[in-house]
Amino acid sequence: MSHEDDNYAEHLRRAKEDKIFNNRYNTGDGLSDSEEYQYGSSISVSSDYSDSYLKDIYDYEESIDSKAILDNIFDEFNSNPEIQSIISSANSTDNRIKFTKEEVNDIFKIIDSKLIKKEEDSLFYNPIYVLEVISNVSLIEYRKIFDMLDTEIQERLLIELNEKYKFLDTGTHKKRIH
Repeated sequence: MSHEDDNYAEHLRRAKEDKIFNNRYNTGDGLSDSEEYQYGSSISVSSDYSDSYLKDIYDYEESIDSKAILDNIFDEFNSNPEIQSIISSANSTDNRIKFTKEEVNDIFKIIDSKLIKKEEDSLFYNPIYVLEVISNVSLIEYRKIFDMLDTEIQERLLIELNEKYKFLDTGTHKKRIH
């Protein structure tokens, strides 16, 4: 047996096979203390690893929940005879439905009242999703729809947004202008 064969056999003895990924890796057998410390100390785990990993899971769960809620709202939007009547009477051009201020408020109130009555949906229900559905159907920007809504609906939406983003709770920060 040659010296190269001995080295290869020694390498195979030290190399282990990962049972999950079927990768081979070196266990570090035969390293001197200084070499072992050098290799061992260079391995580290980022302190925010678990935060980013958990954030991804929570984002995924939130997107699944929001998809289910949006599906319920779209179903209500498409199956409700009152809303279908409003859509048929609204002006539509170029795949765009032009709702009046009254029509937007009526649609919002109809969907809102139906979904609040459904107990299984109301656990996760958020009126912001209704605004999103109206925007998607009419191709009107959120801001314009928000401006078309009655004051009490706008207040509800602001309260919901504040619960998530806490933008109303912060004090005003005065910036110096030089």
